[in-house]
Amino acid sequence: SVEPKMVDAALRLPSVADKAVAIRDQHKSRIVIVGVDIAQRLSGISLKLLAYERFLTDYPIWQEKVVMVQKCLLPSTRREDEDKSIKEVRYLVNRIKEKFGPLVIDCEEIAGSSLPIVERLALWKTSD
Repeated sequence: SVEPKMVDAALRLPSVADKAVAIRDQHKSRIVIVGVDIAQRLSGISLKLLAYERFLTDYPIWQEKVVMVQKCLLPSTRREDEDKSIKEVRYLVNRIKEKFGPLVIDCEEIAGSSLPIVERLALWKTSD
């Protein structure tokens, strides 16, 4: 469960604020959409990327105004599934970058099943 008081206290940590500022500085003047998902078929990362690509296609005015920051967790619990999923994610990310430029998406692969709390909270704090 989520403990609101603990989350609120952690959000006030200087390390969270510093990381949030760094993320915001990296994507200046863009609205930030954030995702943290396990790279497995049922997590829906590919569908999310397809929807984002469609959004950028259908509403070109947003191509200069938005960025998706996607963290793909690779826990190594279902290797075959993860390998297939991350290949598809890489393909879609590259296709999006080729169509709309490198500034519309920032995708990172992370070994393990969780993101450190400071990074996760910084992403939450940064997202619009």
